[in-house]
Amino acid sequence: MFIKTDGDWDFLKYLGKIYYVDFYLPEGKSFYEKMEQSHRIVINSLKYAQDQGYDYVLFNYGASTSRPVLGSPRSAVRSIMRSKEAAPYTIKKKSIQHESVFLVAIKPKIVP
Repeated sequence: MFIKTDGDWDFLKYLGKIYYVDFYLPEGKSFYEKMEQSHRIVINSLKYAQDQGYDYVLFNYGASTSRPVLGSPRSAVRSIMRSKEAAPYTIKKKSIQHESVFLVAIKPKIVP
């Protein structure tokens, strides 16, 4: 489904026109608030990138922790990328899943 990689992800910055999203949520929010905010950020970023003609969106959510974290940006991005809601904006087979970032290939906007 996605290309998976690890190690240094610096090379991803040179693959095309990239819209960067530093994806860190503030502490003190409930699980449901974090997931709702994450969902809005991801979908709005995909829509914006497609409207503006970007090739990719780079979600930088940082390295995972050694313990599971409910409502983490990492889990939210990965979950949404697997959803049908992201499908109109993404090219899954060209998207790259990394332990610290997710580079999402954007479908070109079809102008009628």
